[in-house]
Amino acid sequence: MSTELPQHWFNPTRISNSVQTVVLVADEKTAGPIAGAIGVERVISLEVKLDICGWNARGIKIAGAIIALFEQNCVATLEPMQNTVSTDFIQHFVPEKDSRQAMPEIVDGEMMLEAEGDDLPDVFTNNRIDLWAVAVEQLILVVDLFPRSDVEHIEKEEVLSPPVENQTYKPFADLKTLITKKNTQKDP
Repeated sequence: MSTELPQHWFNPTRISNSVQTVVLVADEKTAGPIAGAIGVERVISLEVKLDICGWNARGIKIAGAIIALFEQNCVATLEPMQNTVSTDFIQHFVPEKDSRQAMPEIVDGEMMLEAEGDDLPDVFTNNRIDLWAVAVEQLILVVDLFPRSDVEHIEKEEVLSPPVENQTYKPFADLKTLITKKNTQKDP
């Protein structure tokens, strides 16, 4: 099985005035590497719909929708469970030579950013953008790394009961019991 992420190259210099739609669907060959990249056990299904159009003269805007079903292990029970992710995103790209123009103003050596403003655009080089890389990056941002199943009752391991009031707890008595039990099992 290949561990290399799938690639789907898009040439942003050939963008027309209309929106171009690209649909990416994970198959058996691509699901394994994607599962490894996003930190899940198995990708059951993954569909990515990307609407690509021009933005800000020479830039590109990608508006995407991701629907994914994958298998993860519950952090509480370690049992396999299925999780669904459905997310929308918008990501902007500018050519490498225009990337300085997209940078925010620098005042006294500090970059001035708006907390609630748009993210800075990403830079593409060699007139191409890997659309699978864009989708996987967005999935990494939304996948729950510590999933919990909806199990209300989790079986607890047997634990030593705490000492009852007016009774002292003797941990070595428990140890003595275990050693005696072990020795009686040896001597048939």
